[in-house]
Amino acid sequence: MKILSKIMGIEQLKIYGFNALAFLSTFTAIDAVLKVALMVASITYTIVKIISIVKNEIKQNKEE
Repeated sequence: MKILSKIMGIEQLKIYGFNALAFLSTFTAIDAVLKVALMVASITYTIVKIISIVKNEIKQNKEE
């Protein structure tokens, strides 16, 4: 009985280890996707802000 419990304990640890690795790799993939999404949002915001500033400058130059 002790041998069986030791073997099952090792098997459970192996399964736990595989599950932990799968779980961590899932978070790693999500992290990469979130980083790319944040980068795209940041670039888009920067481009829109630059366009807004340039339009403001052009408008101010025409008024003068």
